[in-house]
Amino acid sequence: MWGGTALKDGDMVSWILEHVDGAPPDVQEKFRRVLIALSAEAQLKSQRAVDARDSALIAAGAQTIRDPKVCGECHLFHDAGKGSPDLTGYASRSWMLAFVNDPAHTRFYGDNNDRMPSYGPEKSLTDSEIGLVVDWLRGDWFVPHKE
Repeated sequence: MWGGTALKDGDMVSWILEHVDGAPPDVQEKFRRVLIALSAEAQLKSQRAVDARDSALIAAGAQTIRDPKVCGECHLFHDAGKGSPDLTGYASRSWMLAFVNDPAHTRFYGDNNDRMPSYGPEKSLTDSEIGLVVDWLRGDWFVPHKE
């Protein structure tokens, strides 16, 4: 299992490198399923077929994310876990809109936000502009029909 190690500065990259890089194959496979499940949370149009094909892997990954001895120790995910960033709907349009608007919200980094601008509260981007940025990041921008 992966649990029992709190992050000092919320540094998920360091945690992953410490616990997954060079880990036994079963741990790496479990982490791969978590990544597939998180990717499916984005509900990207471009990966609908892949998500349908990988539904069993997504379910296994989601179970691991909910596990209080693994991801659920530090992250809320749908009906289980605690803490932030909340991984429910991770990278979905609604999650991204909320995140780009205010990554310092308690749902995301809270007081640990040390570098992400809060475009909404700062009024540096409008809701419409945040929507355009999110759609671009997700690859969901408008493409006019060619005649």
